[in-house]
Amino acid sequence: MTNYTPNSWASGDPITEVKMDRLEAGVANHTHAAADVASGTVAPARLGSGGTGGTTRFLREDSTFAVPPGGGGSGYATVAEEGSALTARATVNFIGRAVTAVDNSGSSRTDVTVQDTALVHAVGNSGTSLTLDAASVLGPVKTITLTGNCVFTFSAVTSGREYWMVLVLTEDGTGSRLVTWPGSAKWSPGAAPTLSTTPGAVDRILVTTYNGGTTWFCDVIGKNYA
Repeated sequence: MTNYTPNSWASGDPITEVKMDRLEAGVANHTHAAADVASGTVAPARLGSGGTGGTTRFLREDSTFAVPPGGGGSGYATVAEEGSALTARATVNFIGRAVTAVDNSGSSRTDVTVQDTALVHAVGNSGTSLTLDAASVLGPVKTITLTGNCVFTFSAVTSGREYWMVLVLTEDGTGSRLVTWPGSAKWSPGAAPTLSTTPGAVDRILVTTYNGGTTWFCDVIGKNYA
């Protein structure tokens, strides 16, 4: 099998695992100072099709390298897994909570930050009917003022993923507002709780689904915060 020697690649040629193995074998057939090989620098061979002399990196599977100036072609090489092709993407999506991305012009990169926090959705007054969406971009923590006896509905979500909401329920100045929960709500230990009815009292409820909203497992976090 013919070895790939350091000066046999044109700039821009794809570099695969097999080719890198052959390249290392090809370099081994040349005479270089041991210090050059150990440090990762080999002379006088170079990547690229033009000129002689210069330096190139002694390529290994974990190498990061660039084609030296004058090496021919555009001055770039493509690194790819054996048998696969790289596809340039104009957009990369980062999925998580409170994800932010900021261009770092000084380093020619984009810095991405993912914070493990949840957005608070100020729903406001409940009225007598209210639909709540755990997948809403407005956030899974819902602050609600109960202004009437209210029928809650939970929107369907994607099956096979966990969705949750924390409902922060505040009685209005009148108090004694009641909530009717959807039939999909299942409570521990088996019955819906009696919520606080004192004007201004706050109750916190956690609701979670794992099957697209067919079942919502409901738990009282705390009651009668005053």
